[in-house]
Amino acid sequence: MKSLAIFDFDGTLANGNSLTAFARYSHSFVQYCFSIAFVFPIYCLFRIKLISDNFAKTAFVWIFYRNRFAPSILKLAETFALNGIDKSLDPFHLKRLEWHKSQGHAIVIISASLRFILEYWCNKTTVDLIATEVEIGNDNKFTGLLKGKNCYGKMKEIALKRHYNLQSFEYIYAYGNSKGDLEILKLANEQYFKGKQI
Repeated sequence: MKSLAIFDFDGTLANGNSLTAFARYSHSFVQYCFSIAFVFPIYCLFRIKLISDNFAKTAFVWIFYRNRFAPSILKLAETFALNGIDKSLDPFHLKRLEWHKSQGHAIVIISASLRFILEYWCNKTTVDLIATEVEIGNDNKFTGLLKGKNCYGKMKEIALKRHYNLQSFEYIYAYGNSKGDLEILKLANEQYFKGKQI
């Protein structure tokens, strides 16, 4: 039976938040604290729905990565995959991912985190990845802007349907942990929320 397993990443397959964890990993303590002081009020505005998730994510990227040399950051993302991501994986969801691999199911990670943070780990794990993309300029530096929309909520569903013909799968599993995952959970035959089948 042709099946697809869809995993959210932060808070589901991995504990914690890869976006902020990598920001801390890729900056000095002083740089991180200085930048997070600007990000925090923006995050609060997002939480009370005064700004969109897209605006909030763009602001994060602008503050932390604008004019940073992309090859250097991408190299750090490789070491982060080994030193950060592997140590943060949730046992239940990792076991489920390994089961899906043993069954020959197609597996995709779909995340609002930045693609370059998760890409090395997903390639190493041989799973597909759909995530928020960022712009890199001709000078090989991050522009501070997103390439497309933040992969969150409804955009997860849109991106997933753009990437896959869901009707070609006989059975779909989905794993999530927040309201940002509800759009993908409703697409599945078998749904898991915060590690519990619903």
